Amino acid sequence: VAQSANGRFYPLSQLQDKNSCPPNVDPKNRELFLSDLDFMGVFGMTKDQYKNKAAWQKVVLKKKANLF
Repeated sequence: VAQSANGRFYPLSQLQDKNSCPPNVDPKNRELFLSDLDFMGVFGMTKDQYKNKAAWQKVVLKKKANLF
């Protein structure tokens, strides 16, 4: 598990599995616990670009990534 200044990052597969998701991860914002590289691979954009999306767009993206 990678460590960053902002906290810990987890692999996509662990965040997708609600049963093995770490207890410190907010279930409504699991995508934010991906590393920047993994986030880009999953969503095709940076976290800053993602944050500027409308709420409904985030829901669609999270559903496609099985993170909803």
